[in-house]
Amino acid sequence: MNSQVHARNSYSYLELTETTSIRKERIRLRQNFCVELDFPAKDCICYVKRLNVDRTVFNNLSSFLQNKKDGDNLFDNLMCQ
Repeated sequence: MNSQVHARNSYSYLELTETTSIRKERIRLRQNFCVELDFPAKDCICYVKRLNVDRTVFNNLSSFLQNKKDGDNLFDNLMCQ
């Protein structure tokens, strides 16, 4: 399964809001370029997934996480053009 995190202006407002409103506490960086996603989902079924990503993705996520506290949106400074 391929997983992607992306934002594009062609999305509807709802899709873009859902993509860019990932909160800091929902993502964890693990060893060996592993990213853990933990989301509450519909019908009280949690979505927990660990993904191995390349170094660039890992480093970019790390920079987005800097100076964030729980409750902060991860991509609050993301601008799509």
